[in-house]
Amino acid sequence: SYNAPRGFFVGGLLYYYERNYSTETPAPAPNYYPNYYNQRHYSGFGTGVKAGYQFMTNSGITFELSAALIATHNRYVYTDGNIPNKTSTGGSVAGQFCIGMGYAFGK
Repeated sequence: SYNAPRGFFVGGLLYYYERNYSTETPAPAPNYYPNYYNQRHYSGFGTGVKAGYQFMTNSGITFELSAALIATHNRYVYTDGNIPNKTSTGGSVAGQFCIGMGYAFGK
């Protein structure tokens, strides 16, 4: 059997990273080449904290209800057929909720 721990927890140093690459074709305009294109490259990283409640049954099944708050720093690069690369940066704060279930192996 298990000790069946339960209670609230707070975790730190969550790591977030994302990369995205997309190609868009905007509406034509007189000063654009016919094969005009717009490419967007996005990358970001961040960190945050996570807190929640977790409990375990005597059979080893665990349940978790938690929320995380992540602050990110993002970098955007735009490229098109006529204008040199443009780079911009920004930040964001994102929250997420988690409902999880697991199983503990051992005695």
